[in-house]
Amino acid sequence: MVARNQNPLPQPEAPVRTPLPPVEAKIPEEPSQPPPAPVPVSPQPQPSPTNVPPADVLPTQPVPDDKVAPTVTIAAGTLLPVRIGETISVAHYQVGDSFLATLDRQLVVDGWIIAEKGSRLEGRVVQSTPPGRGDSGSHLEVELVKLSLADGQHIQIRTETYKKEGASSTGNDVAKIATGAVLGTAIGAAAGGGKGAAIGAGIGTVAGVAGAAITHGKPAEIPVESRINFRMANQVTITERLVVR
Repeated sequence: MVARNQNPLPQPEAPVRTPLPPVEAKIPEEPSQPPPAPVPVSPQPQPSPTNVPPADVLPTQPVPDDKVAPTVTIAAGTLLPVRIGETISVAHYQVGDSFLATLDRQLVVDGWIIAEKGSRLEGRVVQSTPPGRGDSGSHLEVELVKLSLADGQHIQIRTETYKKEGASSTGNDVAKIATGAVLGTAIGAAAGGGKGAAIGAGIGTVAGVAGAAITHGKPAEIPVESRINFRMANQVTITERLVVR
């Protein structure tokens, strides 16, 4: 056999390998520290604003034109029909003492009901003279000074005074003197006839006068539930109270 020159069979090429990047060693990270706690800061005083109204004071709201409060005037000379709420007597009331009364019917002015029936009034004693001896009688004067209105207001008023005189003891004194004289005459006549009657009459008269001298008149008083018409002494202007909603 003769050896022939044959081309060698191609050898498979070795695959080309791409070099890998070098591996870096990783060091584990240390745990992060918590952030420092904030330092407390004391609050600084804030300057108070000027010209600021307090929180509980609300600005006044203007009254709308369609809600203007009506104004009425109680003229001088107006009658106030009143019922007295307690017995007023010079025996217990002095000058300046007050008493209570109520309005006996509605008070209407210019179509407006100013005060309802039963509205409270306050009065005052102007003069209080106790009874004296003989002709010196008792004297009492009162007036009204305050009225409660239908809208809750209490206004100052002034009325003419109402006067009350106590019963005098003069009539009773005359009767006592005459009775004493008659009794004295009868006693004297029974004792000694005409002369004794004259003496007895004189003694009886003196006794009657002595008895009258110590007699006092009755104290002036205004009984409870008395109805009196007080007259306004001056005019009073009233502005009705309105509530703005």
